[in-house]
Amino acid sequence: MDNERKHIIISEIKYWKQSKLLPDHYCDFLIALYSRGEEMNIEDVKATMSVLSDTKRKLNKTIMYLILLATFCTVSLLVIDNYSAVVLGISAFVLLSLVVYALRPAAKKSGVIPLVNIAGAFILLAMSLRFWIMYFGGQVTVLIALLFINCALWLIMGKYLDIIYLKISGVVGILLVVGFVVVQF
Repeated sequence: MDNERKHIIISEIKYWKQSKLLPDHYCDFLIALYSRGEEMNIEDVKATMSVLSDTKRKLNKTIMYLILLATFCTVSLLVIDNYSAVVLGISAFVLLSLVVYALRPAAKKSGVIPLVNIAGAFILLAMSLRFWIMYFGGQVTVLIALLFINCALWLIMGKYLDIIYLKISGVVGILLVVGFVVVQF
């Protein structure tokens, strides 16, 4: 086995040891096994060089960008009054991009899909509110209908994709809208 492969394997084992994925004595045994009992500068190999830590770092960066993008779209939809159609169009493009990203096989493996679903749901809700403000401001029945449609979409997507938090959000949202309608009218 060449030195590069040994360094990769040993760095992975050190990462497992550092993350407590395996007991220390197993990790020590595996390090001794792969280094063949030689002192081949094992101290030079660090756990931060492992493949898992690189993947985790990339995933954290993706999550951070996703949260920033969803926050920016949601806030801009609710705050910016000028150029509402442009902001609505950009948010629709971002929402469509999130859907396309979620359909990629690499995204399914990365574990970012729940965050993409939540970000998409918030952007869709903000887009609905912006649409209501632009075209139907002041008409409460249209707002109730839009909120009911959003919650129904969350419930349908939760059932279709078998995602518990979308199911719960849809049911709670529908109950709140129905409760508001019963109290108000």
